[in-house]
Amino acid sequence: MTIELKAKMRTLPTAALNETRAQGLIPAEVYGHGKNQHIFIAAKDYENFCKQATGVTLVNLIVDGQEPLKVLIGEIQHEPISGKVIHLDFKEIKMDEEMSARVPLVFAGVSKVVKEMGGTMIKSLDEVEISCLPDNLIGTIEVDLSVLISFDDVIHVADLKIPENITMVTEANRVVAGVKAKIKKEVLEAMAASGEEAKTAEVAKEGEASAAPVPEENKGETAKSN
Repeated sequence: MTIELKAKMRTLPTAALNETRAQGLIPAEVYGHGKNQHIFIAAKDYENFCKQATGVTLVNLIVDGQEPLKVLIGEIQHEPISGKVIHLDFKEIKMDEEMSARVPLVFAGVSKVVKEMGGTMIKSLDEVEISCLPDNLIGTIEVDLSVLISFDDVIHVADLKIPENITMVTEANRVVAGVKAKIKKEVLEAMAASGEEAKTAEVAKEGEASAAPVPEENKGETAKSN
């Protein structure tokens, strides 16, 4: 998926950037195969872009009406209090060269162990690194949690489904997700195995409680009632 984003060149000194931010412009840098470019992106245009983008997205960056540059968004800086975007980095890419990108994982489905056995889902990764030609780039990778049907099941990076024209860079043996028992599995098994014994012990305990000795201070009263 490729989305168009317009920009303008900037030559303002750094000291004036806060004024331009107040005017609805976001300072940005384009790091490419030639010299770096200093640009502005209209905040409204960037907001519209974010509504269309899903995960990792190729961008046709048009600077001052020139030929589009194929770029990916790199670092995004936010204002600590308001959360507004105050700076963007773009990385220029070549369409005939393989590129690497960190792609977010999207978790779908429900694990039987969580739904029926009270397990706690543990997600160890939220993104993985891939390598491919820009045209083959995917925005997200789906992780199907429904395959986790026991506490022993684990999803590894090697289990993720990706197109054949994409190479996974993240180590295949990395754990993506699994389910942890709120009570250790060994304890659960022991409880299940001794369920009848535990019940018997509980009844015996109640019997002992009913036959508990009378407190010293109440012995007189008990004798009178007899």
